[in-house]
Amino acid sequence: MEQIVRINPADIPAEVYDMGCRILSKSIRSFFADSKNRRGYEEWMKTPEGQRADLSREERKKYDAEHARSTS
Repeated sequence: MEQIVRINPADIPAEVYDMGCRILSKSIRSFFADSKNRRGYEEWMKTPEGQRADLSREERKKYDAEHARSTS
């Protein structure tokens, strides 16, 4: 049986957040340092999925609501 673990972000110490952010930042920079990955990302950003991913949460809700009406 699958167990869902819920973590309250407020319970995570600041130094743990900082460490996670440094690791994530290094990984992102390393990924985009490869020109093939950067080109792939730039091409993906031109797709409808990529354009939707670039929206804020509020913009995505509006986009989804508008497109749900047009497809139904």
